[in-house]
Amino acid sequence: MLRIGDILSGLLQWAPASLAWDRDNIGLLLGSAEAEVRRVLVCLDVTPDVAKEAAERDVQCIVAHHPIIFHPLKSIRTDSTSGALIADLLRDEISVIAMHTNADATHGGLNSALGAALLLENMRALDPARGQRRQVLFRVSEGEDPTESCTHVLKADENRTCALRRLEDGQWEIDVETTVWDASGLKSTMQHALGSRLVAMHTIALEDKLQNHGIGAVGRLAEAMTAEDFTAFVKKQLDCPIIRTTPFLSEARISTVAVSSGAGSSYVEAAVRAGADALVTGDLTHHTFLDYQHDILLVDAGHYGTEKLFIRLCSEVLSTMPFQDTQKIDILTARTDTNPIRFV
Repeated sequence: MLRIGDILSGLLQWAPASLAWDRDNIGLLLGSAEAEVRRVLVCLDVTPDVAKEAAERDVQCIVAHHPIIFHPLKSIRTDSTSGALIADLLRDEISVIAMHTNADATHGGLNSALGAALLLENMRALDPARGQRRQVLFRVSEGEDPTESCTHVLKADENRTCALRRLEDGQWEIDVETTVWDASGLKSTMQHALGSRLVAMHTIALEDKLQNHGIGAVGRLAEAMTAEDFTAFVKKQLDCPIIRTTPFLSEARISTVAVSSGAGSSYVEAAVRAGADALVTGDLTHHTFLDYQHDILLVDAGHYGTEKLFIRLCSEVLSTMPFQDTQKIDILTARTDTNPIRFV
């Protein structure tokens, strides 16, 4: 039987924890990693109605974008909404996993999905992740070329480069540059492959930035649009009946577009620096619109409107995980509408 920990491990391979904001709260926030799971519910927010839905649909694990616990708890009172929610979930033995800013920042994550929904081409990260690469050195004892026994481990790809050197003392050094989330698994696999020939390992943090991982995305439309046509396009593609924008400039043509799911005020300047003609995001303030109205077309499709894609995206990720071939589980999407904002 599949465990909650297996679900968590698979999700963190897709969206590594190291990509999360350092003050975020991600991972397994409620329940036990050892608990068995047959059915998972994916949602944006864990609300009392979502918890009720999960119980009614016999769900053992909820995977949410927003953490059910964000700030440190000083008490869990069942006469409060949040306390009662936690108590209900624990009573019904429903675990909760949060995939928040790590899912925003990973390549193929929420911002990639948002850009894809707007049909952007040649996308790259708007604010590339930094400090995510490691150099791992393996010292191997004298003898035959050690890569013969670990060829299957040292496959180079877009994230990993490998080099082999023969040292003066006859020993070998395998030099691997890879991502921080790959390095941990690589070390344990190499230990198994090399056995007693592995003399030492050393890991060095590299100063870097990854173009494919990071918050936001920037890409190009196949054809330029007027500001008015582009905003209509955004409404259609994101299924947002109401959006907020800066005033349309008649001469403006929208070709390069930046996106930042959720609250994106802090990434407006990055979008301008990236040469974007428009930024699609949420939670923009009055003064942000005022300050940048002549620099870039700001399109506020709402926090919910730019993040609701997480539900379909995460469901697809879970549905294609390797364990589905041997221990298939049901992946459900929440029917409950958790958008807390209504326009009247």
